[in-house]
Amino acid sequence: MLTKIVDDFGTGYVHTTVVHTVTDGFFWVRSSGIDRPLPIGALPDRIRPLLASIQGPVTFQPHQAVHTHETWRVFPAPGPSSVAKQLLLQEEGTSGTADLLQSAGAALAELHAHVVPGPPVLPSPQGPARLTRWLGGSARHRASGRLREEAVRFLGESRMRTARLWCADLQGENVRLSGVLLHGAPGLGLLIPSVEPGTGGSSAVLLTGEELTTGPAEFDLGWIAGELVEHREVSAGDSQEQQSLINALLTGYGATADLDAVARTAVLRMFVHVHDFATYVGWHESVRTHLALLADAIDAADSALLKQPLRPKDRRP
Repeated sequence: MLTKIVDDFGTGYVHTTVVHTVTDGFFWVRSSGIDRPLPIGALPDRIRPLLASIQGPVTFQPHQAVHTHETWRVFPAPGPSSVAKQLLLQEEGTSGTADLLQSAGAALAELHAHVVPGPPVLPSPQGPARLTRWLGGSARHRASGRLREEAVRFLGESRMRTARLWCADLQGENVRLSGVLLHGAPGLGLLIPSVEPGTGGSSAVLLTGEELTTGPAEFDLGWIAGELVEHREVSAGDSQEQQSLINALLTGYGATADLDAVARTAVLRMFVHVHDFATYVGWHESVRTHLALLADAIDAADSALLKQPLRPKDRRP
């Protein structure tokens, strides 16, 4: 058989099928989930040359050209597994992942250094927009209503109001027009290592195009940092090894970012993750653990969040 499905997974927000072809390697096919509030995005053609110009161990991989009425995006990729999956299953040593994340940070810094091609008529960052709608009262799917009840208990109205203000800061038209080109959701689940690393070490691609936007550079950096902070706080591994992954990302990006702003976006990423799980997957008792962590993170949302664990692992719920 010339084509084989090697993985298939999804939520009410996005569905992913990974296929392998004998002649052309791996492809990640991503489509809108049944509860996604907006159709899956598409990369403007004017952005493609810019992405292609960014070279290094980690590059930005756009989806293939989209034909009329297609509701899926096809991404060529160098492997069948994401960094998120590898961390979850502990498939890769910390050292190799740290090198890859340092290169990802450098790639994001180069993306942010480019002038946005053409008029920046791109949507607001979608993660904060979803969270804003939920914070404003929308609770239509699965366990999103129960999440609100639990969030009020664990976070209180004050922390939820703080999160709403942070979201608003990212969605204003003036902020977007004066901002840089953003990937929009550079998560570990879109960072795909190669099964055949180059001679210079690990190589990977970051699937790009679905949520492209503009805004402060700290947004992209905070998004991926938030996933690493959450991993540091809830996984069973060594906190210092997990901290080294955050350090590598920030080192790769360089010293230009406002780390307090990065930390605020990191907390929003953690909040969006809890929201998306309850809204597009359903309820699980671990959501309460994440809400307790989120309360601590909102209270500690400055650069220190990116440098040390919130609390010793033997004191975590």
